Amino acid sequence: LVSITRRFCSSTVIRRAGYLIWRFPPFVSMDTPISGISLSEENVQRILHRSKLLPSDQKGGFSFRPVGVGYNNLSYYVTLENGQEYVLRICGKHWKHLKTEGEVGMIKFIGDHTTIPVPRVISWSSDSDLIGNEYILMEKLPGEMLARYCGSEMIGKVPTDVWKHLLQQIAIIVKEMMHFTFNRIGAIYLDAQETRKAVNGYDFGYKGYIVGIHHAHGGELGPFETFDQFLRSTFALTSKKVSDSPHLYGNLINVQEKALSLLDRLESSEQFPQPRIVAAHGDFEPRNILFDPKTGQITGVIDWEWGGCLVEDEDWILGFSFLNEISTSDGPADFDWKAFFYDKLRELGCKTPETIAGHQLRRSLFELRDNIAPWWLSNYNIDNE
Repeated sequence: LVSITRRFCSSTVIRRAGYLIWRFPPFVSMDTPISGISLSEENVQRILHRSKLLPSDQKGGFSFRPVGVGYNNLSYYVTLENGQEYVLRICGKHWKHLKTEGEVGMIKFIGDHTTIPVPRVISWSSDSDLIGNEYILMEKLPGEMLARYCGSEMIGKVPTDVWKHLLQQIAIIVKEMMHFTFNRIGAIYLDAQETRKAVNGYDFGYKGYIVGIHHAHGGELGPFETFDQFLRSTFALTSKKVSDSPHLYGNLINVQEKALSLLDRLESSEQFPQPRIVAAHGDFEPRNILFDPKTGQITGVIDWEWGGCLVEDEDWILGFSFLNEISTSDGPADFDWKAFFYDKLRELGCKTPETIAGHQLRRSLFELRDNIAPWWLSNYNIDNE
């Protein structure tokens, strides 16, 4: 079954998805989540007034500058005259309400129930009544992005002992996330009567929070009781995207029926184990980890917008790619950092991709789904359609 999905993912049609777009440049235009969005000084002031960080009659007394990274949101550092610093995130226009509410709920949940360092939310809005966009204002955590010390964005290296200390801490974070066992797949929200109704929310054993609709994978789905329901719904959403935009997705429209047929075969198979539902970040990569380069101490885990109650494979499939990109200022180039990290997880009693039942099959299915309708294709418009 794994080999079937692997062959499917490596098909010519899938691999040439990007070519199908760039073959016709005159007919294609970009529309990213932050296209056309900007932030004025007046709107920053409105947020600071609403957040009671500035007196309502005060003008000025702050500065702001762009963070310079981020694809789905515009992010800014806001500094008050007294030196206090905050991060202001303006939500991308492709989502309404749920992504902002889900991120706030996830940040607060993780802050309440784990030792993972997350930013304190100062204020937020999931509508556009104040500044024309949704936003979250948070405290600015200390530290630098880990992405600056590994991978393609690397500007420097840290010693081997710092990396080992980092990975030991990340293993503890994984253990805390995997400790939870939830009864539904979905996003985590603050429990309010209007929210509960809007997100089809359910209690899941934690006072003040509910699990509801998840906004990832290009739609608003769930919550789901089983992985089967989740997978079929996300595949159906993928198929709809392809059917609705035949000129955009080209020959991929011929793939969707075969993919759904494959799902039918897998779901009737006894080799299709059901995964646990745990807490997941949804984008566990170095750009979302803050640390002190001198000590290796993790100072924050940020950007929880895709997190929630998700299957135990979610972070392994969508994150941790940096384990293959680590290089140090003093260590051997051939050190096996992934093996080191897996050993630390096993010492803590955690499962790894090597020991999670059915992991490779689910990884292949996720890759199949995501390659039929790559997320970045939805940012393009065909001008003559």
